[in-house]
Amino acid sequence: MIGVGCSQSSPLSGENNKPSLINQTVSGSYIVKVSGGGEPAIRSIFGKYDVVLVRSLGNEQFEMQLGNDPGLDALQKTATKSEGAIKAVQPNFVYHNGARIKATPEKQIKP
Repeated sequence: MIGVGCSQSSPLSGENNKPSLINQTVSGSYIVKVSGGGEPAIRSIFGKYDVVLVRSLGNEQFEMQLGNDPGLDALQKTATKSEGAIKAVQPNFVYHNGARIKATPEKQIKP
């Protein structure tokens, strides 16, 4: 079973089996921060991308899995048209040994 930000295998490279320093993400999976409305808002705003799963992570954050992934830029553009309902969208990064690898900062969405 693969959980949010988890991977069944840890790609390793280099000596001493150190984790690769590449930003690895879960394909078609994003973390969405909302200002209200929760799952219904996410399904409504991103519905055209075939929302397969929305799961609460707490603190107004949700994992969203898409059947038709348009990429982060398109999702952020869609979020800007949400009239403030979506605060942020970021890729669902793969975690290795309890630490995110070379993570990029979350981009705040401005309506």
